[in-house]
Amino acid sequence: MATQAKVTGPASYFPSIEKKYGQSIDHWMQVLRAAGPLKHMELVQLLKTEHQLGHGHANALVAWHRHSGSGAPIMCRNIRTLFNFEPPATELEIRDASLQFVRKLSGFNVPSQANQAAFDLAVEQVAASARTLIASLSTSSPPRNREVQAAKARQRSRERFGARERE
Repeated sequence: MATQAKVTGPASYFPSIEKKYGQSIDHWMQVLRAAGPLKHMELVQLLKTEHQLGHGHANALVAWHRHSGSGAPIMCRNIRTLFNFEPPATELEIRDASLQFVRKLSGFNVPSQANQAAFDLAVEQVAASARTLIASLSTSSPPRNREVQAAKARQRSRERFGARERE
């Protein structure tokens, strides 16, 4: 008997979210990343009030964003290769990677008020260093296509988190 893949968890909502709201899951992940380090319910509320998503859909997107389907928060979800892409890395991508790097180094997802200034300064300094590095690098390889690389990453993610085989 052939096995059939079944999507489970927050990813099971993705087809209906994309159909109902006309935006890709990648779009919603960008919205959530841009919102910054908010608590789970704050992100749900943001999606409900500013983007008119239903509670279940908003909750599924935030759960996926915060846990990437693994059941455990991951701090480095936005640290990815930024060099040699067409189009080039955006300021938001550089800042997101810098923020995640500082979070990883400090061990803080959200710093206390006492540490906020040092944390913010570190993010800005890491972003400045990243911009300098990216601008200074050279390669003989042709730029990678963002859409092709994103499709490959989505497929790897689906294989890793979004589907499981049933007998």
